[in-house]
Amino acid sequence: MIALGPFGDIKNYDGRHFYVSWYPTGLIAQSDALKPAQPDEIVVDRRPSFINEVRAEITRLIPDASRLFDAAQTIDIRGGFVFAQAQGSLSDLGATIHRRDLFGVTHHGNYLSVDTGKYSTAPWLADILARQLCGVA
Repeated sequence: MIALGPFGDIKNYDGRHFYVSWYPTGLIAQSDALKPAQPDEIVVDRRPSFINEVRAEITRLIPDASRLFDAAQTIDIRGGFVFAQAQGSLSDLGATIHRRDLFGVTHHGNYLSVDTGKYSTAPWLADILARQLCGVA
């Protein structure tokens, strides 16, 4: 994975499949509602400009990343929600949205809650949870 700062990244899954993100383009909805509304699908007419905007910003920072786009057999636009126990805008460096230390497994009686913080911590937290459930701390 290459982290490009607060707004973008590239993840290499297997040498053939890559995840490329650029949040100012890809962030299409934001909410503090408990059950946020589903963002509208990206309309077909917007697809080429969406890909071009992401490509332009990523390659501005890493010029060789253009090879990923040139070699791609297909480019899929996918997305999902990122949940965080925080507030503030990604562009505000002081916002609590940038804190990644307020996550983990919490206990409330017999109820266990897992907050992954980021997708990349999920396997580690799954191991912790499994050990706690099996009594092997």
